[in-house]
Amino acid sequence: MKTSGSLCEQFLRQTFSKYVVPGQFRVTSGYIATPELLAEKKNLPQCDLLIADNHIPPLLQLSSSTIEVLPIEATIGLIEAKRTLTKKTLADALDHLAKVIDSTGRASTLKTDRELNRYNKYVGFDNSSSDKPLIGVVGLNSGFSNFGREVSELIVEKQSLVDFVWTLDGFALVPSFQTAADTLLHYTHTARPETKTWTHLIEADFSTANSTFYRSFSGKPIWMSLEPGGDQSRETVFAKVIGLVSLTISRIAPGSMAERQVSDYYLSAR
Repeated sequence: MKTSGSLCEQFLRQTFSKYVVPGQFRVTSGYIATPELLAEKKNLPQCDLLIADNHIPPLLQLSSSTIEVLPIEATIGLIEAKRTLTKKTLADALDHLAKVIDSTGRASTLKTDRELNRYNKYVGFDNSSSDKPLIGVVGLNSGFSNFGREVSELIVEKQSLVDFVWTLDGFALVPSFQTAADTLLHYTHTARPETKTWTHLIEADFSTANSTFYRSFSGKPIWMSLEPGGDQSRETVFAKVIGLVSLTISRIAPGSMAERQVSDYYLSAR
């Protein structure tokens, strides 16, 4: 049965709301605003799914709709939704995410957090938390013959900053480390020592960082492919991805908003 784009987005939004996103955040869709974009009256970048901080109100919310205009400080995650992930649809999603990121004026530093010691009131940490957003692509099903290889190659080709790619029929790519002992360790954080595609980071980026959290990792950054097969079912992959992405989101400490920004957003913008 074919599904329209809007029905697909609605289903994926409901899935994230029910299984993935912690209660202090909400899943919506719409547009991201910065004071600069509003002042220059430019078109605001649109995303299929946005994860938002419940404690910062939207600039605009359309009645009888999930569409909102969010200040970037309230934006916890940016996710593109597709019915079927193929090379073309994934390339389109990665290109669109790159345009959204570029339009915010933060492309060169979007993932960079060298200290990684932000206080997170939701989990009681004063380290290993940052305000860097989760970036991902999610689909209902995969059209790839070799999900791990083809998706990782496309991410590198596009120089994408995505944190994960996931299809609900049991395929996912998540950031990990391959250690000298040939073990694999998941990386459940949205921040990086530098704003680079995950596999363009090197071990020295972590080992020489100021953050003790970064220095606790050793090995080569790789993409780990989670797929059904052997004793791993589609349901097992689904559960693993929910756990990994939920933990990653819980580590995000929303950005603060200065009084001047309040005026720029909620007063001047009207």
